[in-house]
Amino acid sequence: MNILFISFDSDPPNCGGVATVASILANYFISKGHTCSLGFPFNSEYPSDIFKNKILINKKNTHQISEFFKTNRFDIALVMLPINLDYKLLKKHINPDCKIISAYHSKPMLHSFSIEVIARELDTKRGMLYKIYTYTKYLMLPYYFSTFKISELLKINTINQKSDIILLLSERYFKNWEKLSFNFDKSKLFAINNPKLYEDFISNEEFEKKEKILLAVCNFESIKRIHIMVEIWEQIEKNELLKDWEFQLIGSGFLMKKIQQLIEKKNLERIFLLGTKNPSENYKKSKIIINTSKTEGWPLSITEAQQMGVVPITFDSFEAVHEMIKDNFSGIIVKNNDKKAFVKRLEKLMIDNARIDILAKNAIVASKKINNQEIFNTYLNLFEKLSLNK
Repeated sequence: MNILFISFDSDPPNCGGVATVASILANYFISKGHTCSLGFPFNSEYPSDIFKNKILINKKNTHQISEFFKTNRFDIALVMLPINLDYKLLKKHINPDCKIISAYHSKPMLHSFSIEVIARELDTKRGMLYKIYTYTKYLMLPYYFSTFKISELLKINTINQKSDIILLLSERYFKNWEKLSFNFDKSKLFAINNPKLYEDFISNEEFEKKEKILLAVCNFESIKRIHIMVEIWEQIEKNELLKDWEFQLIGSGFLMKKIQQLIEKKNLERIFLLGTKNPSENYKKSKIIINTSKTEGWPLSITEAQQMGVVPITFDSFEAVHEMIKDNFSGIIVKNNDKKAFVKRLEKLMIDNARIDILAKNAIVASKKINNQEIFNTYLNLFEKLSLNK
């Protein structure tokens, strides 16, 4: 079977969850004799080595796109960046019998226009006139908020029209998707959880060597609400009973400089920004991982942490969290946006080493219920079923 992935052009650890899942799936499909190629909407600082056959899909690259699809006929297009894809451009060039699966890798919802987008533009090296033009956008934020939501609604309904399957990370998200859709064929909805990145689990010897480390693994983007992590840690650092703990953040992104400035402003001493790296050794050493995201889909960092006996504590900001964590058993789920409750429950856990160990061992058991082979087979069975309906 010839499969086209549409994802970021990057491999772990230099990528987020979407590209990581793409690499896991592609490696498995290739090992089973399938051919995997990549279409990507943006150039990358760290191009993928997994995908040897790939193409930049945007309107500036139409000639190369045309040649690419003339020489490649695909059975399946697995679109892992559906909001970013120009479906009209794809449909114009891809072979008409190719089945399109649009995989939405977050909680289906309307996102607000991000002020971060404007800030990013101001941070560019463009001239002063462009910066003045960008500043005027702040005055028009109400307009941008409304038009952004309309644009996102239209994109979601384009996904519905152009896709043979809408793939979500949990059946719990079906209602969310249906609320955003009109004239929608509900039979297109299908759910597959994210696979695990690691096949191995922490050993007993490694578990006994864990240190008093609080961990976070994420991109430095506004949706991750890293400033809330810093504010939570500020309260932890004031607690004399927890003075032997430290906080490590793994990841990078546009907001990293601002987070560093926030840390310095608050004079925090035991918080460390480690940049982008393979977090496997940090998982093995850490006892607790925190997640403060505004929303998620099926975050790999929680699964990875549970495999390595790290207790996750997260806001209740996405429906699938209740499939990943049983509160007070394999992790902790805090009422969304309740920062005071988050600090209180985190402090209570950090003080109680025996309880950390119990929850950590339960987390390991919970992570073993995620069966990669079943996930891979579900994908291939779906591909086969669609191919038979050509």
